[in-house]
Amino acid sequence: IVSNSWKLISYNENEFIKELSIYYQADKLTTIGNIFNISQGALLGVKNIFKITFNEFELLKESERKLFRPIITCNSTKSGRLVITEYCWFPYNKDGIIFQTEEELNDIEFYQNALLPNKEILSKRKGISQWWGLTRPRNWQFSKKPRLYSNRFGNSNSFVFDQVGNCIIEEGNAFLPKKDFNTKDFYFYLACFSSNIFDKLLSIYSKQLAGGKWYDLGNKNIKNIPIPNINNDHLKNSDVYLKMFELGKELESGNSFVKPVIDDILKSYFYPYR
Repeated sequence: IVSNSWKLISYNENEFIKELSIYYQADKLTTIGNIFNISQGALLGVKNIFKITFNEFELLKESERKLFRPIITCNSTKSGRLVITEYCWFPYNKDGIIFQTEEELNDIEFYQNALLPNKEILSKRKGISQWWGLTRPRNWQFSKKPRLYSNRFGNSNSFVFDQVGNCIIEEGNAFLPKKDFNTKDFYFYLACFSSNIFDKLLSIYSKQLAGGKWYDLGNKNIKNIPIPNINNDHLKNSDVYLKMFELGKELESGNSFVKPVIDDILKSYFYPYR
């Protein structure tokens, strides 16, 4: 049984976990939970009212575009490549909600065309302060920062990196570093999480869903997964670190054929070769 888990594993998987102790002792590995806080994405509250298509976004006045953010959905993650097809009404800045009163919204077309006609249904949501806001916008999304994201459920194909830092995510997960990250660090972990080896780790540590190799990617199920320790100074100064950074960038550009190369590096330096 996996430590702190209900899950039964095979003999080979158990031997794999035992061998990991050597890599922990060498400070090559740590856990996801030691590197990241995993936070849930926004709950919009009412389906489709707050979201618009890319084409609809392009037609907005410049003054209204700043009230929308690109939104990451389950269709946005493509084996490390970020694909944005929708934008979300997001009337917040780093200090919180922008509009304190409904009167402040009068000159905004989206308010007149989409929000106001749905005021009754939007007002019935529980736990909201302003009916024109999202149900759970998540405070950490108020500030724009580069972030690593995943779908709520998925596998190694379900991770992306938003380098610009403009996106928000709906229902999925954000991996918020516990220590300061640079851009290379994010790409390094994008490569790790997008590897076939990470699928193996998910199969051991996480909860598999019915219908195939899909797993719960929430904090409870993956926080104990062993990953390379970016806080190891020796790793940060190594060629391996630079190679993984470059491979992460390749994934972002749409080149998923590098996954076997990532696997070879991980097996050579960070995980038992099984």
